[in-house]
Amino acid sequence: MGKIITPNQISFFTLLFGAMAGQYFMFGNYTKGAWLVLASGLVDMVDGAVARGSGQKTRFGAVLDSTFDRLSEGFIYAGLAFNHYLATLALATSFGVSYIASKESRVAKGFAERGDRLVLLALGAFFGRVDLALAVIIGLATLTIIVRLKSAHKLLGEK
Repeated sequence: MGKIITPNQISFFTLLFGAMAGQYFMFGNYTKGAWLVLASGLVDMVDGAVARGSGQKTRFGAVLDSTFDRLSEGFIYAGLAFNHYLATLALATSFGVSYIASKESRVAKGFAERGDRLVLLALGAFFGRVDLALAVIIGLATLTIIVRLKSAHKLLGEK
């Protein structure tokens, strides 16, 4: 019996759900957007587990997963930016968090991993407090950037 669905195909749903969430946010449907944000995050957790569990883990799969994660998060914040100016700052700081880890994987974790940001955003959308959620994401992501930069500096042994 052949493979029914591959981890890379599962990863595509992270992107699809993120794009759909952004669309719902853009048109002010925060409840549906929030559910899709959570679905995107859930699928993102599943694809890697399936890859490892089925022996289909590849370096390309990891690159594809990370790419779809960034794009998905970008679509989500872009949709929010139509109604919430803080979304652009949240996008920038979120990408900063991810970028540092992509350059130096041993850096400290910090306070605003992608999953944390998605949950905060979904909660803000569910409770009608998107601006508050975005402000918290910006603050935590900024702290994480500082922590990761200090960690990278120390790990790399430069003055």
